[in-house]
This record gives sequence, structure tokens and C-alpha cells, in this order.
Amino acid sequence: MSTISDILKSYKKSLNITSQRQSKLYSQRSGNVKEFYNKFLKKLIREYNFESKNFQNRLNDFLEKYFKKKNLSFLAVDGSCDKYQLEEFAIFFAASYGIRGIFDPESQPKLSYVRRDLKEDLSMVAYVPIPFAELGDTSVEEGFNDDMNFNMVNIHNKLMLLAEVYLIFKEINFKDNPDIILWDQSLSGVMHWTAPNINEIPMIKRHIKYEGKPITYWDAMISRAHPFNEDLDIPSSKRGFFNMPNRIIYELFKSKGKSCSIGELCKVFGEKKEEVIRIIQDFMTKNELENEEMINYDKGKGEVNLNKAYINSWERTVSFVSNICEELFYKKNVNALMYDGKWMSLTDIDFISNVLLRRICEIAWEKRVLLIGVVKDSYSKYFIRNYLGVGRIGEIYKDYELKEIVNLLWSDRLTFESLVEYDSKINVPVSTIEYDSIFLTVFPGTKKMAQGAKPEIFTRNIPSPERLFAKSLGLFYLMRKKNLTIFNHALFIDRLLVPEFDKDKFGTLGIEAKSAEQSINIKPFFDLTNKDKNPVYDFITYFLYHTVTNKYSEVIGYPEPLHKADWGAKTFNRKMAQSMIRNSAAIMKKKKPWQMSVRSRRGSKR
Repeated sequence: MSTISDILKSYKKSLNITSQRQSKLYSQRSGNVKEFYNKFLKKLIREYNFESKNFQNRLNDFLEKYFKKKNLSFLAVDGSCDKYQLEEFAIFFAASYGIRGIFDPESQPKLSYVRRDLKEDLSMVAYVPIPFAELGDTSVEEGFNDDMNFNMVNIHNKLMLLAEVYLIFKEINFKDNPDIILWDQSLSGVMHWTAPNINEIPMIKRHIKYEGKPITYWDAMISRAHPFNEDLDIPSSKRGFFNMPNRIIYELFKSKGKSCSIGELCKVFGEKKEEVIRIIQDFMTKNELENEEMINYDKGKGEVNLNKAYINSWERTVSFVSNICEELFYKKNVNALMYDGKWMSLTDIDFISNVLLRRICEIAWEKRVLLIGVVKDSYSKYFIRNYLGVGRIGEIYKDYELKEIVNLLWSDRLTFESLVEYDSKINVPVSTIEYDSIFLTVFPGTKKMAQGAKPEIFTRNIPSPERLFAKSLGLFYLMRKKNLTIFNHALFIDRLLVPEFDKDKFGTLGIEAKSAEQSINIKPFFDLTNKDKNPVYDFITYFLYHTVTNKYSEVIGYPEPLHKADWGAKTFNRKMAQSMIRNSAAIMKKKKPWQMSVRSRRGSKR
């Protein structure tokens, strides 16, 4: 029989072996990164000199053209959440918190914060107590006991995300809206992961009613077609069979008579008449969940007409989901999360968040608001594997082979952070070029598992279009000592594309990708090299660099406004939620004295 000492020695030996393998692998792949950087990757790295006259002129030109001012207001948003297991029920807590401030490139310091009255506090808070008997309603899992079900439920995380989205929605809708919104989330990631299949949304399947009328499958489909932007060609007219329903919805809504001829649609898609008619008949007629059609195809006139019942569908759906949030976060009405006597599912909450985010994008374009997302940690490989992999197969880039990127470090963050070790001239701020967020779902691969199979480009189901968000990695703090890197930490940056400046960065280059149905044509946003002009991203880099003040050791290299927002949200949890929920346990027991032990009875009388 092994002693405890033997077990610990064996464990230590296993750790040492794994550590040695890890170090060897890192050393090998680091060498590959250095070689690839010198050969090609250096062309995709943007470095900045903010003091140069050239940069200052570009900065001033952008501020005058886009904001028409230099003194800019900003909003930083973060959230907090928790879940508590009591004796017979669970309590889910979610909060978001916003920090308002001013960014003035001509002042010193450039960043200042706006003090607000307590009545104007920028926060969204929700407490949701759910009896264990009803806990299964909020989870996709069935057949678990209370403890297992509690551990499976993820509603607090979903509610936190909803609280954050709704806070942004409210603030961007105000007359005194911020010029810049900084969010501790990946914009493209949230858009993607909160967009379930419409047929799988329970509130849509059950035809939940709002203002006396049901929210239907077609309402959800119209919502999924948004946001609309003509300059960025959103929804895309170039994805063929895969995206035609969304584009048909767009064409119908933008036409004065809410009708389009088949000939007009053929020109939009570059498809033959027979194919367009087939798509209309397959996708835009009766759905199994509905009794009426959203559009009508008049074969005699050769045109498609929108059902008048859906003319105000988008506005009504946005009003429906914002009303739920109003009840939950402002009026603290927990019943806002219930319908038909049951709790909303996580999929329902995703749908609400997704609708609000799509509307936020449209309002940002209308009001000229810069929407920026920042994420601290990720092990994703969207830039190295997906973007550069697809770029090579699609011959967007020709200076490297696919096998060269396969053997780089195992995440974008590690690869990017390691560059400062190979090039002592790199200084902060430094970033990669931007790439279209569509590369979350467009990737290289092979159909056959056989060795030597030719790589191809594939795409998964895409709930959001290309040319909506741009992604990048940035580094805003770097510490070196004797040419050795002591500290650095890359941030993942998302931003909403700005039509005025980004509309010319697509159209000439396209990618053919294979989906489950057929090959489709994708026209991404391209910022091909560090020589390409990108005034929006130059300003964002300038803004983020000056928000990274490094006053707090736990978040060095991270924007201070987001840290303050995170602080505010967690304070709600630590100083308010936890004590309230502990007290609620005692209150519930007093209401049910038969559940109280002798000790707890004695304590309650003191």
C-alpha cells in the first residue's frame, strides 16, 4: 500500500515531467514565432508615435470629422454576479455598473471622471429568488436533484450580461449620450453566443404576448436580420443561399411600398430568377410555428410584398425586450422573468440580450458613438489560425505557408506577447492589424482526415454578418529589464465598424467558404497591413493607451475606467447583496418555524 509520502512524490514527479514537456514545447514554438515574425508577421504589427506631428494631424482630423469636437464623454461598463444556495430556494444576483468620464486629448491628465448624484447612479441590479421546485425551468438539463440542478444553472451569468447590455442601451438612448462606450466584453462574441436558433427560443415557440399581440417567429427573424446599414452592406448581399432571407427582409423594409420585384432581388444577389424564387418559397413562406406568412409572393406581378402586420415589427420587438428589462432592473419585479407560469429559459434571456445589442449598434451609427469592447484573457486563435489560415488558403496573403502558422504558440495572446522578446525596438502601444469578426466562424480545415488532404475554407452557422465588428490585439504596458521582458499583458479589442471610415475596406477581396448547404461568398472587412490607413483604430489605440493609468497593481495594462466599473459592480455584491441574502435565509425560516432547529429558534429570540 502506498503511503501519503509516496503519493506526493509520484504527483511531484508527474508535475515535473509535464513542466519539462511544456517548457520544451514553448521553446520550440517560440523559435517558430520569431522566424515567422521576421519573415511576415512584422507587416501586421502597428506601432505608434503619439508625439509625431503626422499622428497629431491625423488625430485632429478624425476628431473634427467624426465627433466634431475634441472634448469627449465616455461610459465604461462592467458587471458582477453570484448565486446562493439556501435551504429550499436559490437566489441569483446580477449587477452592472457604469462609470462616466471625460477624455480630452488637449488636457493633462487627459482622463477625468464625472461625479453623479446618487439618484443618477449608473447601475442595473436584479435579485432573483427561485424555489428549487422551479429551478429546472431555467436549465436545459432535466433529471437532476436540487444540488446538481443548482450547480448547472447559469442564469446569474446570463442576467449579468443582460444587465450590462441594458445599461448601455439606456445610456446610448439618452439625449446626453456618451461619445465613447467601453465595455468589458467581446462585442462580436456576445453577438455570436447570444443568437440561438430561432426555432429553439421558448418564448417564440409559445407565442408570448406583448400589447395583446404574440411575438412570432417572423418577429424574431426580422430582429435577426438587423442591424441595417447600407454603407457597410449589412445584411450582406454576397453570401448567396446562406444569407438571402435577411437581405430580402432588408430590401423590403427599405422600400417605400414595402415590396420588391424579383428582378430587383436578382440584381442584389447576382442570382438567377429561378434561384431567388426558390429561396423565397423555401424560407420566406409559411413556417411550421405560424399560421400566417410574413411576406407574399405575387407570381403574376413577379414581386414580393411585406405583410402589413409586420411593418413595425422591429420597433415592437425592441420595445418588448426593453420593457422586460425595465420591470426587472428598475421596478425590481422578479415576475418579469416569468411567462405562462414558468421561468424564462437561458435561451430566452440570450434572445433579449441579442435584440438589445443589435439595436445598440444601430443607435451608435445614428448618434456617432464609438462602441469598444475589451477582454483581458482569452486562449482563442481567431487571428493566427482562422484569419491568417483563411488568408493563406484564399490567397489574400502569399508570403508564408499554412504549416508555418500551425506550429506557432497555442494562442493569439501568447504569440503576440512573445513578439516583444524578439524585437527590442517594439514599444507600447503596439497592436496587430484589425480583422473582421466573421473569422470567429470562418476557418481553415480539410474535408478528409487523410494525410495530405488539401486545406479548404469552411464556415459554421453565422448569426451576425461580416463588416459589423473588427477585432485586434493590443499591448499598452511593457516592462523590460536588461533586455528581458518582466511584464506585459495583451488585451483583446473589439469595435463596431464606422461606415464613414470603414466602408472602403471591403468589396475588392472575397472568400469562398463551404457551409453545410453550399459554397458561399463572404466579403470581410480587410485591414491588410500596418501601412493601411485606419483613423478609427488609431484613435481607439490613443484613447485606450491614455486610460491605462496603471494605478492598481492587480490590473496593470488594463483600462482604469473598466476597473472602476468592475469595482462598483462587485461592491453591490459584497456590501449589499451578500448581507441581504444572508438575512433572507433567517426571514424564510421564521416564516416556517417547523423547519427551525432548537439552536436557530433560540438565536432568533435574542
